Amino acid sequence: MATAHAALTAEGDNRVLMVKICKDMMKNIKKKVMLLPQMTMCPFRQIAQENDITSLETLLNLMMFRETMLFDKLMKDTFRLKKEGKSNYDILMRETSDVM
Repeated sequence: MATAHAALTAEGDNRVLMVKICKDMMKNIKKKVMLLPQMTMCPFRQIAQENDITSLETLLNLMMFRETMLFDKLMKDTFRLKKEGKSNYDILMRETSDVM
């Protein structure tokens, strides 16, 4: 019991770390320091035609597509909410946390 407590994540820590990572990622992609994952297959042409979602390359490309789409949604939602006058705290911790 004495050592178990140190290994637990305190309430809220995961959310705070997630927001920190997303904020850094958004900043770095805007500055072109970092790029979103580059897919090797088109999810609408190649993946849909192959009908083989068991291949590791296909699965990896689907995950990269999902990350890119969610990131795009996060950026658009953040921009829209800032225009509506929401505070940065409300945007990050309340409005966009599900997408993060």
